[in-house]
Amino acid sequence: MQETYSTFSKQYWISALKEFTKLRSLVVCALITALRIAVKAIRIPIIPPSLYVSLDFVVNAVGAMVYGPLLGMAGGAVSDTIGAFVFPVDTYFFPYIFIEMASPFVYGLFLYKKKLNPTKIIFARFAVVVVCNLLLNPIVGYWFNVWRGTEAIYKFVTIPRLVKNLSLLPAECIVLIVLLQSIAVPLAKMGYVPQQNGKIAIGKREILLLVVLTAVAVGAVVFAIFYYTNK
Repeated sequence: MQETYSTFSKQYWISALKEFTKLRSLVVCALITALRIAVKAIRIPIIPPSLYVSLDFVVNAVGAMVYGPLLGMAGGAVSDTIGAFVFPVDTYFFPYIFIEMASPFVYGLFLYKKKLNPTKIIFARFAVVVVCNLLLNPIVGYWFNVWRGTEAIYKFVTIPRLVKNLSLLPAECIVLIVLLQSIAVPLAKMGYVPQQNGKIAIGKREILLLVVLTAVAVGAVVFAIFYYTNK
């Protein structure tokens, strides 16, 4: 049976590092990586080629829950590199690899070696949105557009990107809660994740948390719009 560890414990990081030596974890990582690459082809464009809606966050979360943040980073690097050439949507720019690596790393901090509950899942998705989509993506995106001389287009895309990520946050959290609830117990029986407490229900506390986080996110959008329109 899988043990549960605090993210801040030494055992947690030793276990995450040992995933590189487990054949089962490597096989699952390869499958998840292949699925992430395939999902890149299924996108809903908003402002092509820079802004779109994708379901890769679901695959990311499942993989990080099973084999942790460190192996997840390696899988992210591979999926970004291969996916960029198999399903290209724009000019390849290497620094975007760090966003693909950061996403499973952050998910792993919240979901790996943990007993799941809605609060953890909500915070996991919120952290990924903030760190990857609202911090790293604008930084790398600005760098990319400066590199190819299209800063004006980037400023236009940035505000819709913020609005898209934050408006979808509640729905994405609910999707993750439902999906992880449906697969966590079977995965625990197969020894892939720690034993779970049973059904993960969305209660009033989780709804309130989603409302609060969304309000914080909207505040960030308003600030970003004010900042970019007054530069």
